[in-house]
Amino acid sequence: MRRSFLKWFALFLVGCLIPFYSIACSVQTPNASGANSGQPLSVGISAWAGFKGHYVATDKNYFGEENLKVAEQNFPSFTDLNTALTAGKVDLGWVGGTDLIQLAQQNPNLRIIMMSDYSDGADAIAGRGITKPEDLRGKKLAREDIPYEMVFVGEYLKKAGLTEKDVEIVPLTAPDGAAAYATGKVDAVATYEPFLSMALKEGKGEVIFSTKGTSIIPNVLATSAQVIQERREEVLAYMRAVGKGVEFADANPEDAAKIVAAKIGVKPEEIPAQLAGIATKNIQQNKDIPFNNDSPMSLLSSMKAAATTLHKLGKTPQLVDVNTLIDSSLIQSL
Repeated sequence: MRRSFLKWFALFLVGCLIPFYSIACSVQTPNASGANSGQPLSVGISAWAGFKGHYVATDKNYFGEENLKVAEQNFPSFTDLNTALTAGKVDLGWVGGTDLIQLAQQNPNLRIIMMSDYSDGADAIAGRGITKPEDLRGKKLAREDIPYEMVFVGEYLKKAGLTEKDVEIVPLTAPDGAAAYATGKVDAVATYEPFLSMALKEGKGEVIFSTKGTSIIPNVLATSAQVIQERREEVLAYMRAVGKGVEFADANPEDAAKIVAAKIGVKPEEIPAQLAGIATKNIQQNKDIPFNNDSPMSLLSSMKAAATTLHKLGKTPQLVDVNTLIDSSLIQSL
């Protein structure tokens, strides 16, 4: 990025002080299916290029075409978004699928209903002077204190028979962790785009482990069983609009890059590289891959592996039955 990282980070912090709310569409007339209750469907989201379907749907007024009123609520980190979703402060939330395993301990009504993507290299661990997992022993590693980061870091450490107890973990949000790495306060950082590129540019070093070719980190659309029951048609309308957004983005990458860049605060020319590390899914691909239990990249198998890891880490008191967290009925009905 042309701006210095520290200048960007200062502006980022200022922006975090004031939650940003935007109304994607003000149309309130119900359609034939009764898809609009008159109240906005509140959607929590944090900066991630993989959520391009939502960003494009907002820009292209696909929600309006569904006669749906959407209130977008932006969060500075997934930690804040997870808290809001668990407390019912938003109707829908774009979050890390693995996070739901722990969040469900607080709110057992949470459900995964759609996938945006698998991280395919856009999440990574960056480090200086580190070439193998063993090199992290006793070093400072920054990561966000959320389940999917714990699972991700754990996957790397176990290659050397290590656990987080062998490393000095510094719990920081993604932007804070990138800043700490850039200023030399930590030896390594587990983060995601766009913070990954910023950290590497300012703090040097290299990527030592990433999600490339894995299903370690699924990013999903989650809601509660109550919202599904009470606002099912609106949720389906939202999912249809997002599906249109993904299809537009796939067919018009240059136009989509401008839209996504404006939403997540980077330059359009940075988006292709970010999306190259993100395996997004349209509605049909959702049916064929993550919500198809016979697929080797199924959401169920990914979540089961994460649940086992989190239980071994002592993050869940008992092994979570992830079957109860996945509601495939909505995506299969589209």
